[in-house]
Amino acid sequence: MSNVTIEPGQRFERLTVVKRHGSDDRGASLWLCKCDCGKLVVARGSNMMSGHVRSCGCLQAEHARTAARGKFGSQYDRRNGGKKQFSWQGTRGAK
Repeated sequence: MSNVTIEPGQRFERLTVVKRHGSDDRGASLWLCKCDCGKLVVARGSNMMSGHVRSCGCLQAEHARTAARGKFGSQYDRRNGGKKQFSWQGTRGAK
């Protein structure tokens, strides 16, 4: 067990600890937390301390949207009469 204590009101990235929620089957402490997006989530104290749990899942979804926008947003070529076109389409003659 860890010597570090978790208390209500403590923040871990986007999670704010609300109260103790018991223990899991291995004896690890579980905590009820509220995410910045408003959802409630139960997380292991050790996972919050190590950084493995940082949100209810909204952070991962946000990173996925941002990554997709960066990956595909730069491939558009708007020089062809204002039409959206991938840059590789013009070089290969695709319509």
